[in-house]
Amino acid sequence: MAQLLIREVGVYPPGSFVKLINGDTAIVIKRAIVKKGRNATAPVVACIISPRGGLYEQPALRDSNLEMYKVTGLAEPDFDEPIDFSLL
Repeated sequence: MAQLLIREVGVYPPGSFVKLINGDTAIVIKRAIVKKGRNATAPVVACIISPRGGLYEQPALRDSNLEMYKVTGLAEPDFDEPIDFSLL
């Protein structure tokens, strides 16, 4: 049952904030598609906060299945400026 839930929703469901291996904080915009060569921990994300803590002007889409953008875990971003989610 748990595997079915993870396959449908993903380990990191859309809307989750995650930390990437390169230090970026991102928001999950598309769940991971489990198929050959991909796993449930590799969603498509949009980087919104740089490793130094500043907001990016334009969110950058990243495929966390790539080694340089792997998800290391959930994040609780701390920012004062509102995020324009329509850009995602």
